[in-house]
Amino acid sequence: DDGRMKFDPSSEWTGGGLVTTPTMLVRFYAALAEGRVPQPESFRQMLEGGWRDPGATSHYDLGVFVDGGRNAFGHGGMWPGYRTDVTHFLDRGITVAVQTNTDQSIDTEYLMDRIAALME
Repeated sequence: DDGRMKFDPSSEWTGGGLVTTPTMLVRFYAALAEGRVPQPESFRQMLEGGWRDPGATSHYDLGVFVDGGRNAFGHGGMWPGYRTDVTHFLDRGITVAVQTNTDQSIDTEYLMDRIAALME
């Protein structure tokens, strides 16, 4: 109302501060899966590198969450007023991106689970 920022964006810090649309997220994740960015070897390391809990099917590696149970990778994020989640299903070659405009607690992972169930 008074032209002043209501939220200090410096809190984003190392989060990347990516501003995008669901369409652009789908295109970017397709480029990842197709080996267009980064190099295919780097992408393989994104999915396979890092420490893993031996009892878990999911892990976080080099910027993406890898869900071995669904053969998928993705990432989510939030900013005041928004929630985002994107998942690429490797065996189907399908990327799904969900963005919501809300400050409420939205379980975007639940939405992804529901969408994945529809694809089965």
